[in-house]
Amino acid sequence: MSTQAYAHDDATVHELVAARATARPDAVAVLAMDEPPLTYRQLDERSTALAGRLTAQGVRPGQYVAVRMRRTPAFVVALLAVMKAGGVYVAIDPGWPAPRVRHLVETATAHILTDQAPNGAFPLRPAPKRRRLRHDGPEESTPLPVTGPGDGCAVMFTSGSTGEPKGSVSPHRAVVCRFVGVDYADFGPGRTVLQAAPVCWDAMMIELWSVLMNGGTCLLLGEGRHICPGLVREYVATAGLDTLWLTAALFNAFLDDDPGCFAGLRQVLTGGEKLSPGHVGGFLAAHPEIRLVNGYGPVETTVFATTRVVRGGDAERYGQIPLGTALPSTPVHLLDAAGRPCPPGATGEICIGGPGLALGYLGDKELTARKFVTLAGGERVYRSGDLGRWHPDGLLLYAGRLDRQVKIRGQRVEPAELEQFLEGIGVPRAAVTIIRDPGGAATGLAAHCLDPGDGRTVEDLRARCAVELPPYMCPRHLVLLGAFPLTASGKVDFVALAESLEPSPSPPDFGAPARGEAAGDPLVGAVLAVVAELTGRSFGPDDDLFLSGGDSVLAMQLTSRLKRRHRIHVTLKTVYEGRTPRAIAAGAERVREPERDGERAPGQEEVADSRQDLWLQEQLEPGDRAHLLVLSFTVCPALDTGALRAALDAVVARHPALRTVFRLGGPTLIAHELPRARIPLQETERDMGTTGVVPDAWLVPFDLADEPPVRCFVTPTGTGSMLTLVLHHIAYDGWSERAFFTDLGAAYGQAFAEAAVPKGPVRPVRAWRPSPPGEAARARVRAHWEHTLRQTEPLALPPGAVAGDARFAQRQLALDAGQARALCAHARSSAHFAALAWYGTALHRLTGADRFAVGSYHAGREAVDEHVVGYFVRPVPVVLDFRFGNGPAQVAAAARRDWLAAVGLPPLPLSELAALAPRLSDPWLTPVFQAALIYQNAPAADLVLPGHTVLRRDVPPPAASLPFLTQIWPSSDGSWDVRLECDPTRVAETTLDELSGHLADVLRTAEAAGPRATARTP
Repeated sequence: MSTQAYAHDDATVHELVAARATARPDAVAVLAMDEPPLTYRQLDERSTALAGRLTAQGVRPGQYVAVRMRRTPAFVVALLAVMKAGGVYVAIDPGWPAPRVRHLVETATAHILTDQAPNGAFPLRPAPKRRRLRHDGPEESTPLPVTGPGDGCAVMFTSGSTGEPKGSVSPHRAVVCRFVGVDYADFGPGRTVLQAAPVCWDAMMIELWSVLMNGGTCLLLGEGRHICPGLVREYVATAGLDTLWLTAALFNAFLDDDPGCFAGLRQVLTGGEKLSPGHVGGFLAAHPEIRLVNGYGPVETTVFATTRVVRGGDAERYGQIPLGTALPSTPVHLLDAAGRPCPPGATGEICIGGPGLALGYLGDKELTARKFVTLAGGERVYRSGDLGRWHPDGLLLYAGRLDRQVKIRGQRVEPAELEQFLEGIGVPRAAVTIIRDPGGAATGLAAHCLDPGDGRTVEDLRARCAVELPPYMCPRHLVLLGAFPLTASGKVDFVALAESLEPSPSPPDFGAPARGEAAGDPLVGAVLAVVAELTGRSFGPDDDLFLSGGDSVLAMQLTSRLKRRHRIHVTLKTVYEGRTPRAIAAGAERVREPERDGERAPGQEEVADSRQDLWLQEQLEPGDRAHLLVLSFTVCPALDTGALRAALDAVVARHPALRTVFRLGGPTLIAHELPRARIPLQETERDMGTTGVVPDAWLVPFDLADEPPVRCFVTPTGTGSMLTLVLHHIAYDGWSERAFFTDLGAAYGQAFAEAAVPKGPVRPVRAWRPSPPGEAARARVRAHWEHTLRQTEPLALPPGAVAGDARFAQRQLALDAGQARALCAHARSSAHFAALAWYGTALHRLTGADRFAVGSYHAGREAVDEHVVGYFVRPVPVVLDFRFGNGPAQVAAAARRDWLAAVGLPPLPLSELAALAPRLSDPWLTPVFQAALIYQNAPAADLVLPGHTVLRRDVPPPAASLPFLTQIWPSSDGSWDVRLECDPTRVAETTLDELSGHLADVLRTAEAAGPRATARTP
């Protein structure tokens, strides 16, 4: 144990941060990749101002304040402000299910601070002692209270053995003693630590308060980004990241996937689970210059109680990676079942004391009294439930658990919580066992349930779990039983239950044959291997991919990679309807290369897809801005235009779509792939006006017959450059962005020998596209659409002001994760089709139409390499029928059926389908459908230019891409950013407000319906 006193034992967290602001006011405290840096002076001043406003609004010392905000600098300001106001912050993950948020906040009787709009939904009921706090308002002169080191400052959550998540209340002294004056890591000036852990975890303190109390820089994970090896490489190169915390599971996964990704770091901290000696050995061999720290400590002891700077030979000497030695002033005891100290070398329960202890559990005095006990000498300790033993060297070694608590995907889970949930939804009794891999690590939960006898199936219960539980708590196996096996003493025999399951799949080994292939079924093996690669998880042949978190992106990537890597053709319909690897493999077939038209000259391709529609629109309205994409970035320091010129040349040489022009060859549109082309790069000093971009960026039309479909502008600014890229949609879709940005950044870095040159040219775009359908196939497709579009009625949308100049109007709605889940539950469908039902219901109420087509869009990339730039999108008209009282579930199911049927057909341009749809009286509206919905699920991408900080600018498009369009941008936390758009010259702008009102009404209906209908069908 350690008896050494810790530094600053009389200080609070916010006092230490303020001291750093006094010492180094202009040092960067918080860095976000898409926002200006926040200095210590700004952090201190803004948090003090907000603390004054919070105090004026009624926040008092010791009160809880729920902070539910996106991960931005404003979030850090808010947490610090709550502490300065004397409050205790309760950080809430915006993606948590509404029932869990409601329980936690109501337990704390917490005030609410959120970055949602004042009228935005928050899943709580009103209460007299709880109020919704405002960020803004006049400066308040209210004096701030004095807070002591023993006062609470934060609540961290973990799984509870009673079935409810439990909040551990940490005082200031606990946070201070873990990170100030310690020697296991350096968090001071010059260090940059990534904050990527969920905000409700104690790991967030490692990444935030450790560095802010010591004078370093906290780098916030960008919104929509996920921590992965590529992101670590990117942040090391562009933001100076040098210190990283990873759970043991993530640490292992990073080493398996990309062991070189740690290059450039100075410190890696890991823990949360027993470390793998093999992975640790590999890390130390590859990165001897990086300090690796194993940290151990339950949340109740505030992050760490012991640490070990790992050394080569630790595993051989101790048989494991030691938990290490105690931190200053942190007594660590090993006690037997009677609470007596264990003799040297004996195994006992790890009990931890000292200033790092939590004050107790939020709203649970009984559990606090049971877990925080007083020893014979009067010392207060926390009973961890972990077992340990002391090595003669004085190091603590891990020896297992006393209870059933496990870590799954880095999350601490109590099986009792899942049992209580299942029993709360009508299961008479549930018994949950733990699925382990051959090495003994927990990989998931298995739920054994007594049959409720009400007709519900395993699939029904799985769907309910998927809607209301976090993914790591959803059972991998769910079994209905007539009775439980019992032990001789009459208790449930958990061992027998666990043994009754099929052996658990091992973690994926990408270098070994897939399990299905080893079993003699190469198709199943190929599917399993690709699924494991895409998800980072192992699945059995009969596991349902969609009930385990799969979505349309996974389906698309699965079909693409199977075709590219294994020459196996699987349709999206097969994936959606098969659902399991075995069923998907049953519908697969080996691919034969299609025969190409031998009469066409090399580099030429007949265009018979949606690019034809874009080209035709350009001919009808030359210079129309509806199909231009404007990408704008602030770059610091200034760009090297020579390097940028070379990078653009390299990217154009690599991607044929960026050097393709379109010309008529008789009655046929022909795409001509030029052997070489150069993107125009214009350096300009022009005033960018109110639009924020160079006027020529969208005022000069593209000549698609002779000009590459991309332009570049560089404008100097006071601190760097403004980079503007303009592309025509005919060569570029949303899925192209990652490939384009990756190759542009790599080619730019090559000028300074900081990045690898992109590989050689990708295959010609025509090689990725199916041959145009023959006449017989075309006739069948036309017959399908003629039948589908029959008796649809045009939407009566109010006409716009044809003489107006503005071509773009927008309204935005924000749905939190709980609201998005409510829509999916109400429609008993996945997000895409639930969104179609939501949108269609609002259009039905807006226009009075009962059977109409809505434009949906399919990425069209099943057979396309993910690193290809091009336009592969195809419009898919979906007919929504509200006759006969159809509700959201019926509409979503029909939309899913029709959409899957449509994407299985050869594509036809909309210009051909227009002849099959009802005639429109308004020539300005889109034929076939007058309203469209795009669910934007293309993977997020960032432009990284080595040596520069690149911030993307939100530039309104020059014109609406369709007269009446709604786009949904889902976030990684499950929330939706909904954007309603129109061209005001074609549809009255006020229609957006009316539609917004109807969408809100439908959403309220879905939320009111609650979790009654939760079947989830992709």
